[in-house]
Amino acid sequence: MYRLYQGSRWEDGASGWEQVATRAQEQVWEGGSGPFALRDESGSVLLDPVVVDRRTTTRGYPKEDAVDEGREEGPEPRNYNYGPVGVLTSSGLLPAGFLGRFAGPDARTSGYRVTEEVIRPGVPFHVFGVAAQRDGQPVMAPVGDIPAISADGMGMVLTRGGRSATAMALGFGLAGAACLAASALLLIFRTHLPG
Repeated sequence: MYRLYQGSRWEDGASGWEQVATRAQEQVWEGGSGPFALRDESGSVLLDPVVVDRRTTTRGYPKEDAVDEGREEGPEPRNYNYGPVGVLTSSGLLPAGFLGRFAGPDARTSGYRVTEEVIRPGVPFHVFGVAAQRDGQPVMAPVGDIPAISADGMGMVLTRGGRSATAMALGFGLAGAACLAASALLLIFRTHLPG
């Protein structure tokens, strides 16, 4: 959810620098759906929402924006009892009094914009993960830095994860070799010190 507000910026005008009013937005809240079920012909599984986080995916990302509604009805929370903001408030997803903190005149709030991402039924994709628990429920969770959801095939995902693991192992190996060399040099210098 984004707060829409009146901001300002400085521009070089005809009579020097002038402060000009602009429209701006800032993200003020982000919520998750909680574990959700995924079903196909092989069965069903609960997925941890972090599995479908955009930052853990490869190209071919199957999510899309479903709701992107902005309402500019001033800063007062009572103006947002309906629409996406009203749904978030009435369902208890937004903390109590949340909109009130943006209602003061100094906040210059003009409205809110709500976005939601969904995976449409029937969109083919692959999920990769391990069994874990979230809030006492068994769920499928991501595995390290291997992308957890992808429209690409499994080979592409495992190749990317394998490259990442190889680079990390090489880094640890080089660091270990450097520490071993430094230890050897310290021992050599210590035996050659007078006294």
